[in-house]
Amino acid sequence: MKIIHRIVFRPDKTQRRVLQEIGIPVPPNEDLPVFEFDEEHEKLISLKPYIDKWQLVDNVRTEFTKKELDAASFLRWFPLWMNGYPMPDDDFGYIGTTFQKQGYCEVCGSGLVQQSSFRLRKAPNWGSKKIFGLNWVYDEVFVRKDVYETVFKKYGIESMPVLLYKKDVIIEDTVQLIIPTTDAYSNLEEQPYEICKTCGMKRYNPKTKGFFPSFKDSVTGLHLFKGREWFGSGAMSYKQIFVSQELRQEMIKYQIKSDFDPVNQ
Repeated sequence: MKIIHRIVFRPDKTQRRVLQEIGIPVPPNEDLPVFEFDEEHEKLISLKPYIDKWQLVDNVRTEFTKKELDAASFLRWFPLWMNGYPMPDDDFGYIGTTFQKQGYCEVCGSGLVQQSSFRLRKAPNWGSKKIFGLNWVYDEVFVRKDVYETVFKKYGIESMPVLLYKKDVIIEDTVQLIIPTTDAYSNLEEQPYEICKTCGMKRYNPKTKGFFPSFKDSVTGLHLFKGREWFGSGAMSYKQIFVSQELRQEMIKYQIKSDFDPVNQ
């Protein structure tokens, strides 16, 4: 496992000089350099005081070994392809169309319960792709219908149709996976969180480093599910999606490109 820090910013002359002095030179013709360092790299250690001083955005990700990924019973799952926005997208109009607004907090975005099919501006241009997510909705997944029939259906995972916006006709080659929510809580005691001042909902910082925290209780009989807790920032909240190792291996077999973070055991 490697913890990678990615920092992108436009350094001024003074900052370029400081970077040169601490051994991180910036080519003169590079206007927006990208710096990536392993967490233990000596250059990152030298840069750390200036990350806060210059108010730089430090994006952290974890690169897991194949052994670590293969050993996990469950893994957090991310579709790689974000295919547009739910419709209607003016003033987040999809919220009142696709979701029940009872229990929804407009300040933090938590509490949405789906009541009807998602609508897309146009049918997906699938090509070789097999799954996608939507911007603004980070806890739902959409798949090619033949992929659903081959990979997901046999695990007892249900689906629902997706509609073409305005026409409200079914997009025949696309379905949404119906993802149940587990009763098990995650061990998030060390994870930063905030409490919404409007609705009182606890919402965790979505950025995690290393393995995703383990579940407090055993999860049985589910190969695809959402966690109980809300994550997010601003007016967007969502739940994490998890898959079993068995389903992950099936997705790998059928070349369903995704990101996975192993859950600690």
